[in-house]
Amino acid sequence: MWRVDLDEHGRLELQDSLGFKHVDVEPVRAFPITEPRRFISLRNREGKELLNIDSLDELPEEERSFIEAGLSKREFMPVILRINRLTCDVPPLAWDVETDRGDTQFLIGSEDNIRRVGPQRLLVVDVHGIRYQIPDYAKLDARSLRLLERVL
Repeated sequence: MWRVDLDEHGRLELQDSLGFKHVDVEPVRAFPITEPRRFISLRNREGKELLNIDSLDELPEEERSFIEAGLSKREFMPVILRINRLTCDVPPLAWDVETDRGDTQFLIGSEDNIRRVGPQRLLVVDVHGIRYQIPDYAKLDARSLRLLERVL
C-alpha cells in the first residue's frame, strides 16, 4: 500500500509500498486533455515514474487534493471564455481574449496551431508554446463564435 502526503515544506511526498519515502514528487498527467482525471504518473526529481494512478476519483479526498494541487502548479492552461478580437489577415494571427485567468493577447503562427481535441474542444498553442483551451466552442457567445469560425 502506498500513501501521498505533504512534507514539512509543503512538497508532495510518496511513501511507496515498501515504506520508502520519496520527497518532492511531481504528478504528471498522461492525457491532460482527453483523460485529465486518469493515468496520473508520480515521478521523482529525475523524472522516473514511481507510481501510476489509474484514477484520481478512486483516491481518498485528502490524497486527491494533494495531487490535484501539485498538478495545478505544474500545468498552466487558461480557458478561453470570450474572443474580443482576432486578426487573421496574415500570420501570425493575433488573439485578444478573456480567459479564466484574466484578459490577455497572444500570437499563433497559423491555423495549424488550433487543434481539435474532441468534438467541440479546441487547443490553441501560441508562439511561445503556451496552451489555451476552449472546452466547448459551441458555448462561446455569438461574436466570439463568428471570430473563431474565420480560422477553423
